Amino acid sequence: SVDELKSFMKKDLPEDFDIRKIFGCFKGFLMT
Repeated sequence: SVDELKSFMKKDLPEDFDIRKIFGCFKGFLMT
């Protein structure tokens, strides 16, 4: 949901943050 996405974006990014993985999740979010 949108609220879930907002709360996710507010979280501190982990050390192993991978922008490509996040972009893939975001792209999947837009398709649903």
